Amino acid sequence: METATAQPTTRRHDPRMLQAPANFPVRWQQPDDAKMYWELDLMHYPAPMAPLEFTLMLLYSHGFNTAAEQFELPVRMRNLHINTYSYQSIYPIALPPEGVLKMLNGIGKVFPGFTASIQKKAVDGQARKYLAKMMPFVDRLMELWNNDWLPEIREHLAFWDRFDLRSATTDGLLKHFEESVQRSLRIGDIHFFIGIPQLYAISRYQDIYTDLFPGDHPLEAFTLLQGFDNKTLETDRELWRLSLTAANAPAVRDAIVQSDPGSVLLRLKELPEAGAFLAALETYLSEYGQRGDRFATIGEVSWIENPAPVLKNLRDYLINPVPDPAEERIAHERARTEAVAAARARLKGYPKPVVEQFENALRAAQEGTILQEDHGFWIDYRCLYCLRRVVLEFGRRFAASGVCERNDDPFFLTIDELRETAEKLPVIDRRELIARRRAEMQRFASIRPPRAVGRLPLMPPPEADPVARTIVRFFGPSSAEQKDTSYIRGTAGSTGVYRGTARVIRNLADASRLAPGEILVTETTAAPWTPLFATAGAVVTNTGGVLSHCALVAREYRIPAVVGTVSATERIADGAQIEVDGNTGRVTLL
Repeated sequence: METATAQPTTRRHDPRMLQAPANFPVRWQQPDDAKMYWELDLMHYPAPMAPLEFTLMLLYSHGFNTAAEQFELPVRMRNLHINTYSYQSIYPIALPPEGVLKMLNGIGKVFPGFTASIQKKAVDGQARKYLAKMMPFVDRLMELWNNDWLPEIREHLAFWDRFDLRSATTDGLLKHFEESVQRSLRIGDIHFFIGIPQLYAISRYQDIYTDLFPGDHPLEAFTLLQGFDNKTLETDRELWRLSLTAANAPAVRDAIVQSDPGSVLLRLKELPEAGAFLAALETYLSEYGQRGDRFATIGEVSWIENPAPVLKNLRDYLINPVPDPAEERIAHERARTEAVAAARARLKGYPKPVVEQFENALRAAQEGTILQEDHGFWIDYRCLYCLRRVVLEFGRRFAASGVCERNDDPFFLTIDELRETAEKLPVIDRRELIARRRAEMQRFASIRPPRAVGRLPLMPPPEADPVARTIVRFFGPSSAEQKDTSYIRGTAGSTGVYRGTARVIRNLADASRLAPGEILVTETTAAPWTPLFATAGAVVTNTGGVLSHCALVAREYRIPAVVGTVSATERIADGAQIEVDGNTGRVTLL
């Protein structure tokens, strides 16, 4: 596990060195790490992570690097566990020596065109090389998913389903854990074999559309991608259908509407009339409940373990019924069909290669849009939930033996400590160690971590590089200093203008405060948040770009969205009146 902990070692003579706050000191385990640029991954992991949780989530950096090597991309990824937070560095490889870069920077200040020309030639050469490797994946996304990747994922899930965690011997459970980790690494590889080409397919299509129709609004291109079903929309649609089951049983409806989401389940179990609904709820959770508040992490409590977020959304649907999602999707399909026909009509008379390029890019982007949500459903939630269950079984046994207190305590151990504890059970008491690490995590949760640590790069990512541009469109561009404080600038994620009450929501446990029609203001969203999109008037996030999950889903729900504001949750007061302009990427404080 790569970590960085307390005691600063900063080089103050280096103007590019970022100074960490006094309450967030950083000690670099490897001196060269201080020379790299590390950014807090606020989109995926804005909260502290326990040691085992962080270690097992390194399957994503492993997967990114495996795919990057396969595609011969000029970048790699590393993660560091800094004061319980996950920081990542996506860094270039095979760069010229730093002295050469400094010389080019100096020349660029005098002759900017000369340096830009050298950089463009280098970037173009790299891009031709890696696109030759990656385009066969881009051109066959859905075929590869249906014939290769999804069948393999199902086999991994079957492996976990077949294993009886409760009846396994300790030795058997340890072997199962080791096999689970290896399978998770493979699943991480598949994640990026899909994810990188899938995101690039959408970004490439956006570039082609913009070149062909330069006068259109930047978000107009995405109308041609909307209205396809995916597993996220299916999850939301089935939740809506579950609300109909509740609505048809008055006692159940009253219990859900009148009770706090955290206690309603106990009340329902006391109602004789609730049997059919509780069975339907169990079926729903079994299929769609392997997810927690945020993006995939084995440390998140799942809906299966705590269905309060599901019951909160059901209450919203019962109080303020929303249209049938299936009918809404038909309307979206119709709008897409009309937009595609209009684009094709505008291309009449264009050379055949141009039209073919557009059609191929459109098809790949449409497939990529579907897979952006589907691969997350199967990999980021279902597979990682299985890995979480394995760790919780260790926790159950450890707690029963008295070496820890809670089933989730093993997340505060390292992998070696977990193995040792299991092998010597019940000899090694881990309660004091776990309590100390839990307290450390709680302490840093109350501290606002810096967005970046380490050292600023000599050069920003080249805009001409297709994959660098794709990454920026996913995570969002770097935020420049904003002098006008009357509005908040972000990225236009979904068109439309909406005025209303801002509700600042930090996590799904707090989502019960969001009333229908209010504007959801949050750090980031993930698939478990999307039922809120059915009742929210608009959404504003600190993180993300035009290709982010939030932007994609907001377009499907046809609500305005401004993403990547960096500081919306700090600058917008809970209950304030604001205007969200998804056309321009502005949020105005009224």
